[in-house]
Amino acid sequence: MPSAQTNYIRAAACLMLLQAAPVEAQEQRAGAESERSDIVVTAQRREQNLQDVPIAVTAITAQRIDDEAILNLDRLGANVPNLYLSRNFGTTSGALVFLRGVGEGDSIFTNDPPVGIYVDDVILPRSTGSLFDLIDIERIEVLRGPQGTLYGRNTSGGAIKVVTRRPTMDVVGGIADLTFGSYRRIDARATVNLPLGRDLAVRLSGIFRNQRGWGRNLTNGARVNGQDLQGGRASVLWKPSAALSLYATADLSVERSTPRFPQRFVADASAPGRYTNVFVQPGGDIDNFRSADTDPLNDTTTGGGSLRIDVKPGGVMLSAITGYRRLRSRIGFDQTANPPGMGSNVILLQDQRQHSVSQEIQLSGTVLNGYVDLTGGLYYFNEHNDQLTAVSFATPIGSAEARFRNGDFFNAPSRAAGTTGNWSPYRPALDTDSYSAFASATGRIGTRASLTAGLRA
Repeated sequence: MPSAQTNYIRAAACLMLLQAAPVEAQEQRAGAESERSDIVVTAQRREQNLQDVPIAVTAITAQRIDDEAILNLDRLGANVPNLYLSRNFGTTSGALVFLRGVGEGDSIFTNDPPVGIYVDDVILPRSTGSLFDLIDIERIEVLRGPQGTLYGRNTSGGAIKVVTRRPTMDVVGGIADLTFGSYRRIDARATVNLPLGRDLAVRLSGIFRNQRGWGRNLTNGARVNGQDLQGGRASVLWKPSAALSLYATADLSVERSTPRFPQRFVADASAPGRYTNVFVQPGGDIDNFRSADTDPLNDTTTGGGSLRIDVKPGGVMLSAITGYRRLRSRIGFDQTANPPGMGSNVILLQDQRQHSVSQEIQLSGTVLNGYVDLTGGLYYFNEHNDQLTAVSFATPIGSAEARFRNGDFFNAPSRAAGTTGNWSPYRPALDTDSYSAFASATGRIGTRASLTAGLRA
């Protein structure tokens, strides 16, 4: 990681409204106490002590997220065993996830990610746009292996559950975090909690991240690997009684960062086992290289909302979880990243539009005089994907933004060393309807053993 990410000055400020103490301070103390005592998770869709969960799960609490500065989902890979999670090349928000070796390297929408990423029990169906910044998070749970008897959508490789902090009715407060760094880095995060009565509260969070690129494309001197992101989330909690609660969220993220450039390494004949970046100039470094793609594109806008209604008439909980997600992603980059004069180029342009709706009805709780813990539900998922893809085997003329705006891929000229080429566009679309029923039951056998059975249809 370059020095742009490490040389910084950090300042934090608490927003205290009226005479109340900041709620964030109370939450941090509670998180520290949780670290020292029991960690409660919902890996099996009900609250349990982490030590009592009979599946392979790693829980990362809010205190650990803060202590280890896990500011983006891609930092999980260094904190969770058997998990590889990084940014896919060509985009700064595309997740490349492998859990126990199971994953999907292609972000095309016809391939469902085997490892599901959930935010407040609503799945993010596409890998593009699912690598997001972590702000105001309660905990993260990583479940290994198939989870089809616990989750409605396909999770054949595992699940990553992100649980956001809910509003609280007891105090007004918040926190703000400001970071300055090299290459004009400015990161700002803020959260405020606003009780609106004894049974109603609102929580607002926002993020701003901007940094000039720390690398250069030596072909035209342009800076690369820059960051430009703004986002926010709002949540409302209404709890009129102990047996009823409604929790609604809405979020939006807009990113206009420079794409992550692909780079190629070749074996160094003078030093076996050593590889050299073919684009690096003598005396240069890995972040300065020559690429024929002088005008890349990486625009992603993603957002959505959710509504969770929990009714607890007794020892069981009946929940209705409605989710909506929307994505617009436009990327353009050189897949080969060959410098001028060093072979042909494959320039890729993609304009993806996606939206999805999910509905889950879930029942969980303890039955048969406390001998059986039950979780089950019905799930419906509908998704539409529409993606315009264009490929050229030469360096394109004109900006990527103009090419998308005009939409004339069939006649758009392109140039290379002594050759000309044309775009080869195609526009696949896919509509998905998915229905499922799932159930999992754990029965106690004596005082020290239990048996779990599940099914999925």
